[in-house]
Formats: sequence, C-alpha cells, structure tokens
Amino acid sequence: MHPVEVLRLLARSQDDDSVALAAEAGEVLASLASSDPEALVPACRRLLDRHVGCVPLWWVAARVLSAADPVAEGMEAASELWDDPTHELLDDLVGSDGRRVLLGGSFSAMASAEVAAIDVDGIGVGVTGRGEILLSPGARSWLRDASELSLEVWLVAGAGRMLPSRLWTSLAGRVTQDRHSPAGRRRNLGIASDVTLVSSSSLQQPAPGSSRWVLEPMTESARVLGPVGLMTVAAALKEAQHSCPEPAALLGGW
Repeated sequence: MHPVEVLRLLARSQDDDSVALAAEAGEVLASLASSDPEALVPACRRLLDRHVGCVPLWWVAARVLSAADPVAEGMEAASELWDDPTHELLDDLVGSDGRRVLLGGSFSAMASAEVAAIDVDGIGVGVTGRGEILLSPGARSWLRDASELSLEVWLVAGAGRMLPSRLWTSLAGRVTQDRHSPAGRRRNLGIASDVTLVSSSSLQQPAPGSSRWVLEPMTESARVLGPVGLMTVAAALKEAQHSCPEPAALLGGW
C-alpha cells in the first residue's frame, strides 16, 4: 500500500494506543520521505490535526521534519517507541523501592499506599516557564486525590512523551482550541471529522469546553519516570527541552 494511503488510515484511526500510532507513523513517514519528501510537512500536519493530543506523534513528526536523513530518523524514532523501557523500569522500582506503590486504582486504595504512579499523556514547559502535564480529566482527578493524601507522585512519561517549550506551546494551543471546535467535539465522541453531528436521544454532544485532555501544572514534589529513569521535575523539564527539535512547520498555526 502506498505510504499516503497508510497515512490516511492512521489519520482516521480511533485507536487509543498513542505509542503504536506514533511508531507506525514514524515508519510510514520514513517510507514517504524516500519517495516524496515534499509531502512530509502536509502529511505530518494532517496527522496532528486528527490526533492533536498524541504527544508521541508530535515528537516523531518534529524529528522527521528536522532530520538531514528523515528516512533513518523516522525508523529510529519508531524503534525507540517500540522498545521503550519505561514500564520495565517502573516494575523494577516497584519491586525494589520498599514502599507501597499504587498503580492506578480507587481513592480508597490510596489510603494504604505511600507512592502513587500514573501514566501521563505528555510533559512540557508551558508559556509561564512552569512544567505542565497533558492527561485525561479522569487521570487529573486521580492525581489530585493522590496529592490531597500527601502521597509521593510518580508521573510515568515514556519515550516521546516530553516536548520542548515552543513545540509544547503549539500542542497546548491546539488542544485548547480543539475543545471548542466542531471537529474537536467530534473527536471527543470518537466520530470521524467528516461526519456531521446531529441531535439524537442516544448521542449527546459533550458540554462546551469538554475535552479528552486537560493541562495540569506540575508540582515540584512530583517525580517523573521516563526511559532514563526516575527524575526530579527540574531534571525532567531539562530533559524535555532537549527531547526533540522544534521545526518551524509545527510551530504556531497552519
């Protein structure tokens, strides 16, 4: 199948596995780069328009568009996503830390825990210079419950989950805009962007401003677990600033 056709399928995908989506995109963008490099920018933008909150996809696109050899870069980025060791590191930490670590679960389960670990969709530096987290509304509530109980929080951010400040600002702006647009409301319902929303007793539109994602400030007391191990927030933000290039094609509006 031609790379453009595969990219169209990925753009329409409703799979919640953002790592698989981004890894497959890296491989297909590498193939496209070898046959039609001028198509890379519109292809990346189209993917991101349809998956605005997929942080690993932003990471892959930024690397491919900035590389001297986009073919090799796309394949390398995909390999890093497929081979991400973050959750293996988490398993090792849970076994060796000596404290009771809660990996998800209910509010009542937090009462017997000392550490709360949660997967986040992405981490970056906001316009104020402070760290921000992209996550679902449900995950934000869980995170706030853990903070209220004074648990140590581990933010699990695997390969491709950290972005430098200007790229993060571009993503954050589009996520916020996506909440209010008709296309964004369609995505939040899992409906393709070329389907018109209609009133129905069995299909209700989300409330204005609702979204699959929310932005939450990072607390300095948290720890971030990534492919290189457990880090302080300061170390994680420094890592984020060097996580990938910031191509002009992905900054601002398009």
